[in-house]
Amino acid sequence: MESTHSFVRGRGRRRVAWWCAAFVSGGLVAAEFQVDPERSAITVSGSLATFAVREQAPGSLTSRLEGTVDAEVSETTLTFLEGPLVRVQDNGSWEPKAGGETGSDPACFGGKVSAIIASAVAAGRDMEFTLASAALELTGGTFDGRGVVFAFPPGGRAAFDYRVSGLGATAARMPLEGMSTNASALPGTLVTEGNVQTLRISLDATYVFGLLAEGDTEVRIEGALVATRTLGGSPVTFGSWIEGFFPGETDEAIIGPEANPDLDPWLNFVEFALGLNPVEPEPDFVPLQAHRADGSPGAWLVGYDRPQGLGGVGYQLSSGTSLTGWAPLATVPEIVDLGDGWERVSVSLEPPAGEDPAAFVLLSVHPE
Repeated sequence: MESTHSFVRGRGRRRVAWWCAAFVSGGLVAAEFQVDPERSAITVSGSLATFAVREQAPGSLTSRLEGTVDAEVSETTLTFLEGPLVRVQDNGSWEPKAGGETGSDPACFGGKVSAIIASAVAAGRDMEFTLASAALELTGGTFDGRGVVFAFPPGGRAAFDYRVSGLGATAARMPLEGMSTNASALPGTLVTEGNVQTLRISLDATYVFGLLAEGDTEVRIEGALVATRTLGGSPVTFGSWIEGFFPGETDEAIIGPEANPDLDPWLNFVEFALGLNPVEPEPDFVPLQAHRADGSPGAWLVGYDRPQGLGGVGYQLSSGTSLTGWAPLATVPEIVDLGDGWERVSVSLEPPAGEDPAAFVLLSVHPE
């Protein structure tokens, strides 16, 4: 990738101004949160063939979570990205084996049912799920937890193995792939303390199956997921950023820095540098803004917003009195932390002098 991507606007003669465009303060930046197993656990309850499920042994129906959660974070919205997996840890060996075979194997959960006419054992295995959502409004660090979908992805291995003895004896595996829900009425939270951002989501998902009869089995999964990320940690590279939007994709016509899969005016590398979304067209986005500087008659503030923590990208502001012959600005820019992983870069400039002035500012982004 050798090209430099530039953005310029200007105002014509007799109308002195630095012609730029709107800030992207509402833009999104993809962020990876690491699940904290010590604070993330879920518990299973429900019924098997209409009978209440009990623990096979103390703690067999409670397990911790691990894995990653990807989300796009802005000052006002939070969007969970389907793809990364959260896993339920095994918490022991429970009956039955896969497919309901006699014996026990490692599992995430282990439950049993004892009744006069029948008894049963069940174990949950290979529990991996994703979180996904539309853009959720983020107000005062809280968002609607019901908007987060807790899903076992198609092609996943998550399942309950069960064996029923006595009346209606049967043994099999109950796949969970493709099932999704979350009915938690509790709000989720996104809190920043120092350079650590903590995400907390309550989970409350109920699944109804037919085991011996239609709708006779109910599994309810409740708990909390807590995940954190360190702001200003390891740089986000173009490669890791694009992988978050196109997991497993190898076609350079889609994921290359010069590609434009959403067919808006911005190439992938530009979207990376300025915190845009390469899968959602943003034709009205403009990268720069200019306005009168406070306390300095005649001066203008020119600048742009960008995500923090990006690696392998450079930014350059240049000026000129025409659309040719650019000169890099010597003014040292001011950088202000906006919170939520964003910063604002701006410079103070005096308007051009002369009887018939014109002025232009150019923002270039380029690989480093």
